[in-house]
Amino acid sequence: MDESGAWICYNHFSIPRKMVTGMGASNKVCPNCGRKMKQQFIGLQHCKCGMSWKKDIGFFERTSDMVFALERQTVGKKVKQVPVVQRKN
Repeated sequence: MDESGAWICYNHFSIPRKMVTGMGASNKVCPNCGRKMKQQFIGLQHCKCGMSWKKDIGFFERTSDMVFALERQTVGKKVKQVPVVQRKN
């Protein structure tokens, strides 16, 4: 919007910076409908309108063949669960 960087771009959505940074940064606001998104897993949030946000991808639109799951990854001696997006066959 202005030179101070008040807008940022996730994928092809331009949204105000205040929606994703600062206190309560885990409460994203949907760029499609303006509602607050609900947390599914750590690093994955959904909105009622069909939009989702994943930490490494950014905003994307859900389809009916998407499945959201936790995948186990071994890092050193620890086993971490990481959210993944899979497709139904």
